[in-house]
Amino acid sequence: MRKILLTLAAMAIIAVSCQKEVFHIELPRENEQSDWYTEASIELENVLGKVKQSTEIDDALLIETLLNYTVVPTFCATKEDGTWEPYRKAPGEIGSCGVLFYEAKVYQYYFKMMEGTLTKSIAYTYNYDTETNTLNTDSAIHDYTFSCEVKYFDGSYLILEGLFAPLDDLYNDNYADYYYLREFKVDKEIRKSLEDGTYTR
Repeated sequence: MRKILLTLAAMAIIAVSCQKEVFHIELPRENEQSDWYTEASIELENVLGKVKQSTEIDDALLIETLLNYTVVPTFCATKEDGTWEPYRKAPGEIGSCGVLFYEAKVYQYYFKMMEGTLTKSIAYTYNYDTETNTLNTDSAIHDYTFSCEVKYFDGSYLILEGLFAPLDDLYNDNYADYYYLREFKVDKEIRKSLEDGTYTR
């Protein structure tokens, strides 16, 4: 009887040890989250620093750039209680390869994750107000015009504050309540490959 009790006690100790090992295996996930937030917070400070030092927007250069190259979303923040916080991926940015502007239309190109195929969004109409540096894009789902302000542009990076239809045109009732600060990188190489469907990641 005593041997049986000792055996059961030993098994219990081993079981508890195994549970501790499983617990320790899960810890890196929390560390990964912490690492991501730390890096994203540093990037947020960089983006806010660019906005703070921004001078007058060169509208002619901005329009020329948008019509000839691709802007790719690289960073996103959202406002929480009046403070900007890093955001992993806004819904419209998942799989995004870039945004292409034409004279009156703008499209987003993205990968469908499941199929791994390049897809072009519907056409969104837009206009740019040079007086207020505001980019207006019309929703294709709602009777609504999204607006975002160009907060920074240096020919290589574009920062928009507000809502931008190709990325934010969502099928829900509170679509107008979202508010983002987004940084885009200007890519001078991939426009043609997106247009002809040969783009690969």
